[in-house]
Amino acid sequence: MKRILTLMSTFLAILLISGCVSIPLTDGGSIEISADGLTIIPAEDDGVVDDIEIGKESVGKGKVKGKTTNEEGATDEDAESEDPVTNNDNEEDEDAGFAGMEGLGGCAHEFYLLKNRLPTGFPIPECAYITVFEIVEDHEANSRMITAQYQNFGSLQEEHEHAKSFFSNLGYTITKDEVGVLTAKKKGIQITVTNEDADSDSLLTSIQYRETPIIQYKVTDSFLNLTEKGHGKCSDEYYTSLSLLPEDFPLAECAKTLFVVMENFDAASNSAAAYEVAGMWADHYNAFVAYAEANNFTITQNEGVATQGYLSYTDEDTIVSIGVEKIDNTKTDIQINVSRKF
Repeated sequence: MKRILTLMSTFLAILLISGCVSIPLTDGGSIEISADGLTIIPAEDDGVVDDIEIGKESVGKGKVKGKTTNEEGATDEDAESEDPVTNNDNEEDEDAGFAGMEGLGGCAHEFYLLKNRLPTGFPIPECAYITVFEIVEDHEANSRMITAQYQNFGSLQEEHEHAKSFFSNLGYTITKDEVGVLTAKKKGIQITVTNEDADSDSLLTSIQYRETPIIQYKVTDSFLNLTEKGHGKCSDEYYTSLSLLPEDFPLAECAKTLFVVMENFDAASNSAAAYEVAGMWADHYNAFVAYAEANNFTITQNEGVATQGYLSYTDEDTIVSIGVEKIDNTKTDIQINVSRKF
């Protein structure tokens, strides 16, 4: 978990393209965007390290050997479930919900992933505009955490009653029951739903979800894993983060996704993801550099040391920042941040 928090604190504060605005970041810093360019203003004592240099190690053009590792997470001693949870209340109808349906599309990837990971039938508006989405898997604690914020409609009382009825009918125990805040627990799952008045006819809904142990989902053909080569067999988290990048981006197939964070604004989006992959860090890093060079992107940073590298490039209205760090001789951490103007 400590490693995941370090990765997130580093990459959530990087880059956003927009008009002349100042955007606050979750770590206390901000991004200043003007006609002169983009400036990151860090929070006090943010622990930013100095830039580093990387040697010129060779690798094939945009190719990386090796796939993701498959480590098992340890069972959390505090889990409430007597038996492992395997499919998040979908046992009676494995084909229910978005994961088992063909022809879907039109909504954002993060909407489908959120709906797939919440209990089946959770009352979320179709294609809800999600302004903040975060999913983190802590394999050491064997837990998955989801945070989401989206636009909703109705009154506080109505939405509270809808959520309360939904959880009660599924056998959840309600542990907090206040208009605007509802917490429900069942078999190692805890969900808190918060609603706030946004204006006269809309609400801002926030969801905090935690499951222990991590639920293992079957890979099912869906809109999320539909690629130019057909349906893939990786996780929905992998495809959601990959959707931010070009189809031929040289990320190891089925890379183990540690976290995905997506923030959507009126004119831009900022997203970050972290992965653990097999192979030497330099092979992955140089494949990213070769990819950027082969596509004639403008490389603004290409630096590193013997165990890590940092690459940043621009492509029209998109800025991509990539950090690669050695875990050991067989495993590598990769962090990717994508900022895009709509």
